[in-house]
Amino acid sequence: MTAPAQDLRSFVDAYARAFPGEVVRVQEPVSTEHDVMALVLEYERRRRWPIVLFEHVQGHDIPIVANVVASRRALAAHMERAEGRGAGWIERALALKQRAERDNFEYRTAAGALAALYYGHRETQEKVRAALPQAPLLDEQARARLQQAAKDAESAAEQELESLRRLPLG
Repeated sequence: MTAPAQDLRSFVDAYARAFPGEVVRVQEPVSTEHDVMALVLEYERRRRWPIVLFEHVQGHDIPIVANVVASRRALAAHMERAEGRGAGWIERALALKQRAERDNFEYRTAAGALAALYYGHRETQEKVRAALPQAPLLDEQARARLQQAAKDAESAAEQELESLRRLPLG
């Protein structure tokens, strides 16, 4: 479809040009009592979901448009025109969110294992020191810095994941 327009009439016209046969224009006068829904339901019964434009509605000066987002194609076209976010954009955004969740899980698993090594390091150091008195080992300050860095990195990753979870998709 072409450059976005922000009004419904332009959208329906552009959609009709892009997908001939997917916009049904009803020229005959219709009532809001039964005619509009009867035709929409008949198309649905036939498993078709065109945009339906009722141009002459009895007792009203404006037309009625139905099924504007009843089909995936119409919804995707509407989203592309409205915000540049078509079906492909939504699929990519969902995939990115899933990847971020997976990457965060993997990071948290690795960081947790590393943190467990740091936290358990004191006991390991004592055993190594007893067995190998000349072995170069971390002192308490270095171990504390590493523990804090691991906690900070885990917290930052969790905050980033939460901001990704709050991203709107459309």
